[in-house]
Amino acid sequence: MAAENNVLITMIAHQTDGNHQDRTETVYPGKGYEKDGCYYVFYDEVDPDDGRVTKASLRIRPRHIDIRKKGAINTQMVFIPGRCTETEYQTPYGKFILTVDTRRAEISRKEKEMTVELEYRLSLGGTDAIKNRMTIKVAEL
Repeated sequence: MAAENNVLITMIAHQTDGNHQDRTETVYPGKGYEKDGCYYVFYDEVDPDDGRVTKASLRIRPRHIDIRKKGAINTQMVFIPGRCTETEYQTPYGKFILTVDTRRAEISRKEKEMTVELEYRLSLGGTDAIKNRMTIKVAEL
């Protein structure tokens, strides 16, 4: 991937909470560029219910991915295989402690596309952890 590009970000998330499974797929236009061995992606998430905008960014490094959000939701989630990380997760309804226990973080690249595969357990405010899988595809337009 070249410097400063228009990109299309596709996020496919699978959550398992006991016997209940949920799958979501969202697509966002954005911008991406590579600098100092990291790939950065910037995009806006718009809440379909109230139209609130959250500015989101990804920093992708080998086996280390950060997702930052500012706006209606404020957080910085860090994914490092074999490690638990904690962060504040601030919503319009309150602030919670979010724990991310990353099991797997793999990155593959083709000429005009990058794919990030994440497997992690997520706990919000001390609740039981929910098993998650997320695929993030970043494709140059």
